[in-house]
Amino acid sequence: TERLEDAVYSKPLIYGSMSFYQGKKADEQNQHKWSCYVRPVSDEEDLSVWIKKVVFVLHPSFSEPMRSIERPPFEI
Repeated sequence: TERLEDAVYSKPLIYGSMSFYQGKKADEQNQHKWSCYVRPVSDEEDLSVWIKKVVFVLHPSFSEPMRSIERPPFEI
């Protein structure tokens, strides 16, 4: 295939975060199970064709607040 200069591609994807309360027995620092993600619209699709890496920038209070994911699943 020939590479086109100045070509712009648009690819729909899903991004977001989820958290789930772990219950009353969870300690104060781990009350929720949390994840942040970038996903394809279709489960059969491979985002690595389009995306080399995803960098998640978290709050500075997290250990390693900048996290780079270089292959699917793009999730922390």
